[in-house]
Amino acid sequence: QCPLVGTFLQYPHMRDFVQVIQQNPRKKIIICNHHNERLVALFQADTYIKIPTNNWSFQYNKWKTELERHVEPHCIILIAGGLCSKVLISDIVEKHDVTFLDLGSSFDLLASKINSRGWRHAYEDEVEYYKSILPANWDAE
Repeated sequence: QCPLVGTFLQYPHMRDFVQVIQQNPRKKIIICNHHNERLVALFQADTYIKIPTNNWSFQYNKWKTELERHVEPHCIILIAGGLCSKVLISDIVEKHDVTFLDLGSSFDLLASKINSRGWRHAYEDEVEYYKSILPANWDAE
C-alpha cells in the first residue's frame, strides 16, 4: 500500500492552509523553538519568537510580554509550543483582536525532519507535497 494513503498528503487542505497564510497581507508572528525555525520562511512570517525547546511555560509571563510587544490589530499568530499554547492563545485573544492558530506538531517533519508523531510518510514526501509553495532554497537550509 502507498504510504500516502490514509494521510493528509492525499488531500490539498494542509497545502491550501499554508498558502492562505502566505498570501495574507496581515502581519504574521511565529512562536516556536529552534527545531521548527524554518516555519518562519514557510509561512513568510514577519516576526519570529524563539521559545525554549522545553518548559517555556516556566517563564510564561516573559514570553507573553514578548509576544505582546509585537502584536498589532488583526495580525496572525502561529504557535507550535505544546500544551501551554492553549493558555497563551486564550490570554492573548481575550485582550487583542488577532487570529491565533495552534500548529501543534503538524509541521515538525517538514520543518525539522523529526517525525514527532509517527507519520507513515517521510520528510521527502512532505517536501514533494508542499513543493509548489516552499521557499526556493528549502532543502539548502
